[in-house]
Amino acid sequence: MPVLITEIEESDNVLNIKAEQYPSGTTKASIQPTAPTNGYTPDFGISAGNTNIPTLFEPPLSLTNGEPQLWLATAGGANWGGCQVWVSLDNVNYSQIGSLNQPSRYGSLYQSLNIGAIIDTASQLFIDVSASTAVINAGSQTDAQNLTTLCYVDGEYLAYANVLLTGVNRYRLSYLVRGAYGSTISIHNTGTSFVRLDDNIFKFSYAKDWIGKQIYIKLLSFNKFGSAMQNLSEVTATTYTLQGANLPAPANFRFEKAWSGEDAMLAWDTVDGAVSYDVQVIAGSPATAKRDIIGLTNPKYTYTVDQMLLDGGAWRTLIFKVRAKSVTGKLSQWVQITADNPQIGALTGLSIDSGFKAAYFKCNRPAENDFAGIIIWVSTTSPVSTVDANKVYDGESNFATLTKLANGTAFDSGITYYLKCAGYDAFGKDNLTISSELSFTVQNITLGANSITQTMITDGAISTPKLAANAVTADKILANTITGDKLLANTITGDKIQANTINSTHIQAGTIQADKLQVGFGANLLDDPAFVNPSFWQFFNINSASHYKFDQYTAGTEPIAIDDPYCKTLVLYRDASPWQSYLIYAQNANLIPVNSNNTYIFSVYVQSYKAVSSISLQSFDINKSFTSSQFSILDSYSSYSNDGGASFTGGKIIENYTRIWIKFKPNAGTKYILTLFNHTPISGSSLNTLLISYFYKPKLEECLVNQALPSPWDAGGSSVIGAGNIKTDKLSAITANLGFINATDGININNKFIVNADGTITIQSAATGQRLVISNSNVSVYDSSGVLRVRMGIW
Repeated sequence: MPVLITEIEESDNVLNIKAEQYPSGTTKASIQPTAPTNGYTPDFGISAGNTNIPTLFEPPLSLTNGEPQLWLATAGGANWGGCQVWVSLDNVNYSQIGSLNQPSRYGSLYQSLNIGAIIDTASQLFIDVSASTAVINAGSQTDAQNLTTLCYVDGEYLAYANVLLTGVNRYRLSYLVRGAYGSTISIHNTGTSFVRLDDNIFKFSYAKDWIGKQIYIKLLSFNKFGSAMQNLSEVTATTYTLQGANLPAPANFRFEKAWSGEDAMLAWDTVDGAVSYDVQVIAGSPATAKRDIIGLTNPKYTYTVDQMLLDGGAWRTLIFKVRAKSVTGKLSQWVQITADNPQIGALTGLSIDSGFKAAYFKCNRPAENDFAGIIIWVSTTSPVSTVDANKVYDGESNFATLTKLANGTAFDSGITYYLKCAGYDAFGKDNLTISSELSFTVQNITLGANSITQTMITDGAISTPKLAANAVTADKILANTITGDKLLANTITGDKIQANTINSTHIQAGTIQADKLQVGFGANLLDDPAFVNPSFWQFFNINSASHYKFDQYTAGTEPIAIDDPYCKTLVLYRDASPWQSYLIYAQNANLIPVNSNNTYIFSVYVQSYKAVSSISLQSFDINKSFTSSQFSILDSYSSYSNDGGASFTGGKIIENYTRIWIKFKPNAGTKYILTLFNHTPISGSSLNTLLISYFYKPKLEECLVNQALPSPWDAGGSSVIGAGNIKTDKLSAITANLGFINATDGININNKFIVNADGTITIQSAATGQRLVISNSNVSVYDSSGVLRVRMGIW
């Protein structure tokens, strides 16, 4: 058998041989000779080839910590090891801005992608990454929802969970999370760009002033060994115009509380990358921008009622728009929200009860915050026509006592009356919801044969001589039956009060204070109620087509205002397009102090043409800051309108004027008021000429609670004792301890005793030149001819 000799020893020409069993054929030498071994020498100078055309895009600022950046994805051939990135603004002078040392995972779509949901389980993304021969790895659904597998697809940012290889360098991605970072979910066509957003992306931060500029980019390749770098002259530039990253539109634009005609409080979610926000307010018909607010830093804005009035409102419908702005000045798309404040709906709980020549109306008070009042129409014919000729009540109370028709005819028994009503809000009396018709009757009382009725007692029939002395004594008058609200104004005067009948025991401590003393109710509290001093008044919404005058006014065939030498007419008018819904108003320049314990009436005489003339009030607190809803309106007839019909004869004749008024009581928070005169063109008419309102003889007066109508007009100047002052034309027949007298211009007592401003005193007893003059240095005496006779002192 074959053996393998392992050892041979020679001794005295004898060979000792050791051998091992050796299976045949297992360790035979090779029949063919082997090639020589020379080692491997790499080619460090091998060409890398050109860099592929890059995909360029500007990511959202939320991905760049707020810095404007340009991102670049590219790759190369088999020997490509990376590239240097060079940038120029003129394609002549280039600067290196960095290097990319590994290929990006990028490519294009080989099938289109449709619009889908944010969590899109129906669509699939088909990509071809042959440009980079990249490997696309799968993730979990949590990875997709956390945007760990974020990609850029033709302007949309999305993430994926599932990956399926469909061919060489082709993949199908599914379970897509779309529209990330405020990008738009949209259709993406075959051939559009795909980039996997990882560390293999080149990122370049640029200055804000580069926005809008075109830059030139050259990518200089080097091989896998980092050598064989290309020269700038070998590479063609890629151009790109910097746009600035797009911002997403603000999300969740909302009202912080429901809008019902009060302040509109808006909010929206913070936009990543935004440094400020713009808000626009749109209103009117046609809808136009009324206010632009730029540079808000917080995602909130409040549009107040005061701002709306200044902008020309009020309006029932408001449109608000908001957009975001980035550090580069890039603006997002506008988003908008609409606010509607409908008119008060149908009144509920209607009832009408009969009484003695009266009817008692009642309904539930509307719950709307801006509820302003109720109108009641009554007629003897059915159905009731809801026109001013039938209006018997217009006020805030939901309980009203009705005693007569609008023409003044008292209710009587035996007649059926018909009633309709509607509520309105603070924005106006448009779009009223008229109630269904109610009917009612009133009752009369049959008097006995010896009854004494009002018609049997003529004015003055009961007089003091016809009453026996002491017939009406204190024991015949029930305690507290005669109170202030039961006494007609000015019926108790000084000559009707017996001497010493009112003493300190009859006056409760603290009930008479300085602000409660007035010489007669009805004094006009307005400054300049005769419209003779324009500085006492302010005007709003006056432009080239809107005007005011304190005088007569003539325009074409329009009549002129009242020609009154003692009281001018305030004229508000508009004489150019647009004609409709353009409010003009005048108000006091000075705040008027009021007392919340008192009742007041604000009134004015008005006439109008193709317009509504009305009055209103504004409330201010102790700090003279504007407040809202600080009045209890007790009664009002606060507007008058004229549609320009043939019966209009203008403002020249006082009989053509209507006196309108508001009876009110200030609430506790109101310390000052302003009175407003409003002129509003009538909407919906064919208007092509002057629209005008006349205001004549305004008056603000304190009154008793039961006073129904304004008192006669006066121009002010009545004596009033107020806190810290006395307002009167003169003081006479008084004896007073006046203390220190401060008279800047001197003192003159009937030209007999004169103290000049320089301190010189002149005393004379007749109208001749005879006098005594005392100065600080001498005493001089003059005779009746004015000749100096005696002088003593220093001169």
